[in-house]
Amino acid sequence: MKQLFKNLKRLHPETTGLKPEISFEKDINTVLFDIYGTLLISASGDISSSNLKWKAALSAFAECGISIKADTEKEKEIVGESILKEYFYAIKQSHKNSKKNGIEFPEVNIIDIWQQTVSTLQSSFEINIEKPIDFEKMAITFEFLNNPTFPMPGMKEVLEKLSKEGITLGIISNAQFFTPMIMSFFLSDHNNISQKIPLFNNSLCVYSYEYGRAKPGIFLYEKSAAKLREHVILPENILYIGNDMLNDIYPAQQLGFKTALFAGDQRSLRLRKDNPAIEKIKPNHIITELNQILTIVINK
Repeated sequence: MKQLFKNLKRLHPETTGLKPEISFEKDINTVLFDIYGTLLISASGDISSSNLKWKAALSAFAECGISIKADTEKEKEIVGESILKEYFYAIKQSHKNSKKNGIEFPEVNIIDIWQQTVSTLQSSFEINIEKPIDFEKMAITFEFLNNPTFPMPGMKEVLEKLSKEGITLGIISNAQFFTPMIMSFFLSDHNNISQKIPLFNNSLCVYSYEYGRAKPGIFLYEKSAAKLREHVILPENILYIGNDMLNDIYPAQQLGFKTALFAGDQRSLRLRKDNPAIEKIKPNHIITELNQILTIVINK
């Protein structure tokens, strides 16, 4: 599986044209981050991609020893599109069921989705399964082919400096099981793939897939705030950084966190100017490069 991570390609952020608005905050002792579009450049701009390709679906199956009879390119396309159709249907049904149970902004566990997808396809196609299916590998292969990621410039250096200065680091992010593994890979100089991310207090990392709830709901932020209280960390001592005014800045401010909008990549920046919910919401800071965080929290 480590080879999949090594195939990640370098990406570069696209300028947004916004100017930074920053000032020193003397009482910040904890910095929380969104991941996709903030710490990681995401080619799709978010963890969910609307441009999933049928070839990637076939590749994910092939990596896991699953083949579906298809001789011509057209037949392969039909099979690949069928995989995608069942994949999206499984997500849709999962969301629908969660909403019936009162969850306004549901999140799926992507391994469950792939298990359901394969199970459904077995009744429609002639499928050959060569070995026990590694659904984690399937999910990672599909994700990497459709949503390439790469660290934002200076990510590791900034996190190291914050940690060295005694700043507690945590995460609130829409994510799947492979998200912390990607972060671990980049922060360990490609030497490690782990659910535990170097430099971060992993007990203060909150991921949507673990709770079946996603942003822009406030649940993940409330969960984070509860964890922070256990560490005697108050909302006014927390800076939350994200690239989306609705998903990140708005709910973080509801919990009393200080906020910084990351406007360093045009692909992921979400100002949501047409959304009335955030009409009067303004981040405490706007940053266009991660190293500007140092000026805010340690005045460097």
